[in-house]
Amino acid sequence: MSVIFLKARGDTSSSIANILKVHHSTISRELKRNKGQRGYRHQQAQEKAFLEKILSPIKK
Repeated sequence: MSVIFLKARGDTSSSIANILKVHHSTISRELKRNKGQRGYRHQQAQEKAFLEKILSPIKK
């Protein structure tokens, strides 16, 4: 399951965190960081994560 499906289903941040076995603040930050005018932007989140993964070896 992914955050986008659980959020669309109407789950709360706490319930999403329980399902994904992460701390609820992790989900809250994820939703807040990738929020657009029409709600959670999963594509934006995926692109940011991909770029961070690629650029992280360069940063070190």
